[in-house]
Amino acid sequence: ASGARAAENPLFASADRWIAGASRGWADGAGLAAEIAAALEQEIERWEQRAKSDDDARPVLRAFLGLREVLWELGVRAPRGSASAPPSGTAPRPRRVQRVAVQG
Repeated sequence: ASGARAAENPLFASADRWIAGASRGWADGAGLAAEIAAALEQEIERWEQRAKSDDDARPVLRAFLGLREVLWELGVRAPRGSASAPPSGTAPRPRRVQRVAVQG
């Protein structure tokens, strides 16, 4: 909320150090933080699809979105283009048209 980096905030400093340390130790060089963020993006996409037809999926989606916000505040973001494409068997949801009477 203050705009300061997570490392400068006493509440988030230890989490920031842990994520940075874990990222340096990731074998393929992509970074653990980036891998977590990419996996989170995939889960968000999956739960977004499920929430379209299942009201019980919405709280799960909100939890994942909240976790993504926390990670963004810590500076953890998925690499661009890492999110998976929507499943090929899923047709786009039709848009609803609302008609309103206009007086004038």
